[in-house]
Amino acid sequence: MGAGQGIESYLAVGQPGLWFEFFEESWQEARVHTRKALQWLGKFLGVLRKAEQEIEQKGFVADLMPPDAVRQGQPTLEVLGDVPGGIYDVCGWVNPQQPGKVYVKVFNAETDERLSQDRITRRSNEFTGWSEDPNVLFFCNSHISVYEGGFDTIYDARFELWFQPSAGGPERKLVEATRTISGWER
Repeated sequence: MGAGQGIESYLAVGQPGLWFEFFEESWQEARVHTRKALQWLGKFLGVLRKAEQEIEQKGFVADLMPPDAVRQGQPTLEVLGDVPGGIYDVCGWVNPQQPGKVYVKVFNAETDERLSQDRITRRSNEFTGWSEDPNVLFFCNSHISVYEGGFDTIYDARFELWFQPSAGGPERKLVEATRTISGWER
């Protein structure tokens, strides 16, 4: 029981590669919201099972995608965040054309030094949609921190979105953008 927060519960359901986590905090022991979430999950997984063939063939099911999650065009990358700050939202529209994960790499634009490598890679992993049609783009985003430098150290950095295929094989760069940043400072 938390400090004046009620009864806390945590439930993880899934299998390797697909996990759903439920956290509930309530004065009621019945876990009403957890039960509703599990019912929703059961229905959602049933819908996915019915669409499994389309997902395997096309990489996604348009009718199941959230609004504005898929669009047509060319890959883009936008980096949002104030200087000074060190904390950035990296938003991209990409299509790797096969299943896999997308992640961010950041480099000092002048020295090519990779910045906050372990933290950024670990925090930015995201499985994104894919399609054989290269004009179909899928939204991906990450909230990252760059630790090199500080509020008084302002420099240009190159943000890159990379892709690692689920089936194995070499990683490849999808898109990049350069902007002025500073490092995180406590």
